[in-house]
Amino acid sequence: MKNILFLLPPILISCSHKPNPEVLKAADAISKKTIILPDWVDQDDLYQNLMAVASTEDLISMTNHDDPIVRYCAFIGLRERKYPEIKQIYFDHQDDEMNVLTSNGACLKNWRSVSDLMLWALDPEETRFKSPFTQKEYDSVCQIKICRKVN
Repeated sequence: MKNILFLLPPILISCSHKPNPEVLKAADAISKKTIILPDWVDQDDLYQNLMAVASTEDLISMTNHDDPIVRYCAFIGLRERKYPEIKQIYFDHQDDEMNVLTSNGACLKNWRSVSDLMLWALDPEETRFKSPFTQKEYDSVCQIKICRKVN
């Protein structure tokens, strides 16, 4: 029962919070993107605009946006703001298999699921931000994710 109550706050905030028109306009601009550079999304002007107008509650709400790139950008914004419940936001989206076209900035392009992008953004070895996962927890989550995709 305690675990269920722990899950409710992010869900309640995202279901009841309505972002203001400026935030919706920023999200709409991001949704027009067709490709992202995951390692550099925080350097993108459209992302920077979203961060300038969005509260943390707005970002939580935007992780449920219809557009997968907006969901990912909102998640990165929460990571940047060191949102203490970001691990739970990831778990809320661990089954989000909507694909996003990504690039390394050169010629390599790949389709990646939102859940994979979110998880990689929390990799303790790769992120410039403190991950909420220990390396052991992260490896365990990755292993479970791989097993679920195979089965």
